[in-house]
Amino acid sequence: NGAVQFFALLRAAQNPAEIPTMMAEGMQFSIFNPALPTNLLGLNYDNTSASQRKVAELRFLSPGDGDWRWTAGLFVKNSDDFRGNFQPYLLRPPLARATAPVTYAAFDSLLREPANTHRDTLDEISAYGEVTHDLSESLELTLGARVTDMEQSIDNSRAQTSDTVVSPKLGIAWRPAEGTLTYFNITTGFRPGNLNLAMDFNARVFEGFGDQVIPAT
Repeated sequence: NGAVQFFALLRAAQNPAEIPTMMAEGMQFSIFNPALPTNLLGLNYDNTSASQRKVAELRFLSPGDGDWRWTAGLFVKNSDDFRGNFQPYLLRPPLARATAPVTYAAFDSLLREPANTHRDTLDEISAYGEVTHDLSESLELTLGARVTDMEQSIDNSRAQTSDTVVSPKLGIAWRPAEGTLTYFNITTGFRPGNLNLAMDFNARVFEGFGDQVIPAT
């Protein structure tokens, strides 16, 4: 409730008729008079989510059990995550949308922001390989790498990202005696992050204010 009034004040310089119109529709601006009751009587939080994954992998292995052994492969992944976020609400005094369109539009701009309902798409393709060589009967060395190309996008949002990551691998294994294995591995990895839709939402809310509210210097 306070956020709606605050944003209306920020917009006042470029939209001076908004606040008087909202007050005429029945909106009570407690930001002007703290003794007034809140306009937002009730708020519910409805959230729907669904996910779909498609994964395929092709792997090749060296034949036999010689001094040189190798593994190579290709990994493909498509991921779709849907999230629907909607907050139905009630206002006090009871206002009808037909008679209070400006007031409802102000609340909808915060509670029904399109970025809250979105589909997150992640496309990932990786090529990997490693080679193991027996340095002696008890000592082996492994070298490998994985290259991943990733693209992530979200509809109903301007947010998107892409990246190419190289993950190297080094391993040493030692068998000092029958039934005993000592090994050392060092590698890197990554996990795709997510996009900060809240920042995208905040940017949309504040866009267009700036110089209209505070003169540029």
